[in-house]
Order: sequence, then C-alpha cells, then structure tokens
Amino acid sequence: MNNSNKTDAAAYIRVSTEEQTEFSPESQLDKIIAYADKHGYYIKQENIFYDCGISGKSTNKREGFKSMIEKAKQKPAPFKAVLVWKFSRFARNREDSIFYKSMLRKKYGIKVISVSEDIGDDKMSLLVEAMIEAMDEFYSINLGEEVKRGMTKRAEKGKFQSKAPFGYRAVKGKLLPHEIEKEYIRLIFRFFLSGKSIIEICDYLNGIGVKTLQGNNWTVRAVKYILKNPVYAGYMLWNKNSSKKVLCKGEHMPIIDENDYIKCRSLLSIQNKRKNVKKHIDCWFLKFMYCSACGGKFCICGDGKNLQCINYIKHKCPVSHSISIKKIQNSLNVIIEDIFNKCYPLPSFQETNERNTPLQKDKIYYHMEKKYERAKEAYESGIYSLEDLQKAVSAFKIFKENFYQSESKTDTSFYTPKEFFNNLLNDNKISLTKKTALFSSVIEKIIFCRPEEKLMVIFKNNNL
Repeated sequence: MNNSNKTDAAAYIRVSTEEQTEFSPESQLDKIIAYADKHGYYIKQENIFYDCGISGKSTNKREGFKSMIEKAKQKPAPFKAVLVWKFSRFARNREDSIFYKSMLRKKYGIKVISVSEDIGDDKMSLLVEAMIEAMDEFYSINLGEEVKRGMTKRAEKGKFQSKAPFGYRAVKGKLLPHEIEKEYIRLIFRFFLSGKSIIEICDYLNGIGVKTLQGNNWTVRAVKYILKNPVYAGYMLWNKNSSKKVLCKGEHMPIIDENDYIKCRSLLSIQNKRKNVKKHIDCWFLKFMYCSACGGKFCICGDGKNLQCINYIKHKCPVSHSISIKKIQNSLNVIIEDIFNKCYPLPSFQETNERNTPLQKDKIYYHMEKKYERAKEAYESGIYSLEDLQKAVSAFKIFKENFYQSESKTDTSFYTPKEFFNNLLNDNKISLTKKTALFSSVIEKIIFCRPEEKLMVIFKNNNL
C-alpha cells in the first residue's frame, strides 16, 4: 500500500530500566512498525517518541510522552493513532491512562492502540482495556514493594546497593576505599575533632583544590553529610528517613575509627542543640564572656541554662567552666547597679511642648472660662436656648475636671540606677543585638574564674 494512502500514526516507546532487554526500545519499535504496515498506518521518523529508563507511574519525568501529547494538540492533528507495544508502556497509573486516552480520543480523535493486546473495537473492548490497566497498576505496585523488600533484605546483610560516597568506589557491587579520597575523609574527621569549625574545614579543602564527587566546592552541608555518614565507620545505612530504617555492619572496609565517628556525631548534636537554644535566650553578655584558664569564648550549652568554655567542649581546655546563666545575670546586675549608683538619677522621658508651660495653661483656662461666660450671657439675651446652655455647662465641667487632674500629676520623675538598668534589660522592644551593641560601648570583656567563682568585668578605657 502506498504511504500516501495510509493513516499517520505515532509510536511511543518506553522502558523502565536498561536491563529489560526483552522489552528493549528496538524490539518494541520493530513490533510497532510491523503492526503499522499490516494495518494501514504510516509512522514518520519525527513521530517516534522515546522514554528510556523512566517509570510509568507518573508522567512528570517522561519528556518523550509530554512531547507526544503536545504535538497531538496541533491543528490539524499530525497523527490519528498512537501505537504502543503494550498499554503498560503508555502508563501504569490508571488515572493517567484514563485521562490521556480520553483526552486524545474525545478531543483530538486520536486512538491509543496496543499492538500486542488486540482487544477489538466494540463496547466489550472498553471493559477488557480497563481490566488490563488495573492489572498493570497492580503489577507496578507489587513490583515496587517486592523491590523494596529485596533491597531491605540486602541492607540487613550489610550489602552495598546505592551510589558510592566520596572516599569509596563501587566495584562489582562492593565498596572499596579510594586511595586518595580516603585520606581527605580522615582529615575532615581529624580537623573536626581537633576543634576546627566546619566552615574552616570547607575553606581548607577548597583552598587546596579538593572537589566533591560532583566536581563542586565544599560546603557546610557537604562536610556535615560526611561527618554524619556511618558508612565511613564500616556501617551500612538504608531507608534512613523511614520507620523501617536499617543500620548494620557493612561488608566494606571502614576508613575511620568507630569511636571517632561517635565523638563527631556527639559534637554535631551539641552544636545543633546550642544553635537552636541560643535563638530563644536573651543572653546579652555572651559576647563578652571569656574563660580564665584558656582565654576561650563561652557558648550556651544544650540545656539552655548554662554557659561553658567552647575549648572545653572541644577537649582543648583542661578546666570545666560551666556556670548558670541565671547566676551570671544576678552577679552582673549587682556589679553594674553598683556602678550606676555612683551616677545621678536619670529623668524619665516625658514629651513637653509650649502647651504644658504654666503660662500657656493659664491662658487656656482663661479662654475656656470666658467662653462659658459668653454662653450664659447669650442665654439671658435669648440668643441661646436652654439646651445650648446645658451643653456649654457640661463642656466646661469636663474641661475643669481634666485640667485639675493634669495639674495634680508631677511633671518630672526619676529612675533610680537600678530601675534604669532593669528597664533596659527587660524591655522586649529592644533586640538582643541592640542590647549587646549598647554594652559594647563600655564593656571590653567579662572573665569568669572557675576556682574562685568570680566575675571580672573589664571596661573600655577605664571609663567606669
């Protein structure tokens, strides 16, 4: 039959994995072309669409499928049928299958034909097609569950079955340490245990030109992933975000010591707790706190109630300097209040303007009194009604009450140094950053001496 007399059709070909050789793209296309020649269809090269290594559960990542649907919407329609090897190649999800088949058939007059499942073209064929779709979806779901079950079993035996991380290479299904990268893994753990921050580790690796497996620079996230990954201690982690998580000894050789891994995880946990707690604690003096033993700075401990020398946490300071935040607050209150007590009382802020001066107040009272007298004269002359006079009397009465109440209030008041200091620290409208900045202008550092349990406050330029 001449190609001009044939009906234009499209071919859609999909395979889930490269291992499905019996359903390979070539074999699917051969069967589709053979069916097209036998049944009067002609398939142009540009109307052949592929999705290789893509699941049929959803259309989200099936670019070939989406291109075919977009082309089907053209006017006039470039083809009248879509040929597939099996309906399962078109979709394994019944919702997608019904939606796209109905759209193609009803809106654009395009049929979807399975070349290996001849179900006919009558009413009964619709029921058969629906049964095939249901079986395909069941197969897909069951296959997924079987695959997960098998992978979980392999994980429980400590077998490797995912992408090899930095420091390892996958060879014939087994993890083998990479001779160069494993040394960088050991370096990362050694640096972190010695007290270096993750940012410092990133800067060092990027400075010497080491790249991640993807060829990117090192980031905090990338280094944290390594420090948290139990694979480097000889363990295999599977399904870590699931309730069916598997963690067991792997078959591969560890790169670092298990105790070092546990120490790193503990340090990371402390840092995360400290970071979360610090957000909710108004500790303005933290910036100024220093250890008397090593000179290191302090940080908020995981419980959020105590401070501790950072170097002690990193095993670099021999003396624990743990102290209650409340205890420091009380001690600093006494020290700073004592200093403020040497100063004059501070006037509270009150808004003043010309209307509040004694002379202006006398003028206001005089004018209101005159207005009241004129209202009485207007009533006696018959200009004001009794109702107008009552309004004037009421207005003047209210004015006098408010006037004498304002007179009874003192125009000036004073804060004691203790009140001023407490109001400043307890004012929620003043941010922690502003409070710290305010005290930065007068305080150089605060040294805590553990044996004596004393605070030494060093002020700037000996101003106080």
